[in-house]
Amino acid sequence: MTKHFSALSFLLLTTAAWADATPQGAADLTAVFQTYLGKTPGVVNVVADGDAYAVTLDAAPLLAMVPAEAKATVSMTPYKLRLADKGDGTWDVTQDQPLQFSLSAADVMTMTASVGALSCKGTFDSALLTFTQNDCTLRDIVIDQTVQDPNMGEQVVHQAVKEMILTQTGTAGAAGGVDGTLNYSGTGISETIAVPTGPGAPPMAIQIALDGYKVDGTVTGMRNDAILKALAWGVANASPELMMQNKAAMKAILEGGLPLFERIDMTLEGTNLSAQTPVGPVTVATVGANISMKGAVEDGLLREAFHLDGIKPPPGVLPPFAEPLVPDQFSIDFAVQSFDAGAAAKLLLGLLDLAPGAEPGPDFEDRLMRALMPDGTVDIVIAPGKVANATYTLVYEGRMQAGPGGMPTGTAKVTATGYDAAMAILDGAPEQMKSGVVPAMGMARGLAKQQDDGSLLWEIDASRPGTLLVNGMDLMSLQ
Repeated sequence: MTKHFSALSFLLLTTAAWADATPQGAADLTAVFQTYLGKTPGVVNVVADGDAYAVTLDAAPLLAMVPAEAKATVSMTPYKLRLADKGDGTWDVTQDQPLQFSLSAADVMTMTASVGALSCKGTFDSALLTFTQNDCTLRDIVIDQTVQDPNMGEQVVHQAVKEMILTQTGTAGAAGGVDGTLNYSGTGISETIAVPTGPGAPPMAIQIALDGYKVDGTVTGMRNDAILKALAWGVANASPELMMQNKAAMKAILEGGLPLFERIDMTLEGTNLSAQTPVGPVTVATVGANISMKGAVEDGLLREAFHLDGIKPPPGVLPPFAEPLVPDQFSIDFAVQSFDAGAAAKLLLGLLDLAPGAEPGPDFEDRLMRALMPDGTVDIVIAPGKVANATYTLVYEGRMQAGPGGMPTGTAKVTATGYDAAMAILDGAPEQMKSGVVPAMGMARGLAKQQDDGSLLWEIDASRPGTLLVNGMDLMSLQ
């Protein structure tokens, strides 16, 4: 195993001597790439080319090993790079080529993907095992996919992106690992879906378009060395027998690499989303998402937030009385926290200590839950979210404790403006539509607390099992 893992630091230890591209340097680079991609002939090809190394990574020899009984064929363009040694442990890396990929699985699906032009220029740091700077432009991205459903028929999807621009940075992490940023944007995004509706029936067509989107991401403490060591271990132990014999080495790699990363945060913003549906066009002026997660750490976190603004449903689909009630803004922001992902990860890694064929004890699932939730619950936090239009605004937030040991408990707060106006609109609806809704809204109105600004407030307290208080009134006692 040592000879494989030593390749992780090989670039750092030897690049100072590689001021010029040489046949020996090409051979050494070949060995480094083969550490992670295997030694199948033809997969890795490195040659000295002037002051740089021309690298070709070709999956074709590996794909040719797919057994015939799989009834699948895969092909892809060889990946071509130029690496120039800067003599200080860093490398200039450039790429300029088109890409193509195809997959065919008999009677299941076919897929083709292409990039008309991929151009990248970056600097790779062999000590950090990441790009300190990398800038890429992809143009004319096209993906076509056909899926066969034996009952419903054929679904066809066509996706296209006019241009995507990507920028990546990396620096040494303050607490270990690598800190970095990832920013990318796309323009001219479109998707066409032909959805099967049944045997012999014409498909339902849906067209989706987005003027553009932008994604900004940050990562702290990414353990690239452990990730690459795990990849090298997989290449060096490709058979199930070798994996079982050397699983202790894999456990040591993963334990040493915990928490794998400290935190990842991603923000997405898109503009002018439109969908042409069988019932008419749906448009959204802006769409957004925020995602945050921590690695295998003691104070675990998983957060997701979404918002839609400028929502317009198809014209004429809703009855006229209902149109003023359709929200044109919607947002939700929730997070799961107060769990120990680090303890759970260590317990799971202990499974690698089991003898071949052995099973964990019958109490393993309980021990895993106790490790993950030492207090018996996780906290689910709902940050202020909103449903609104020109008639009304509804803002909500809350917090809940939930776990396998009992009923969830928690508190929430709901604030509304324009509530009476919305009720008045519903009161003018046909009787069969309002009969169930208006009385319920009237009851909720009676429980509300009117605030100084005229808004209505509902403070909900379900922190004790068996009780549900709304502004101090226990609704459970009314049953």
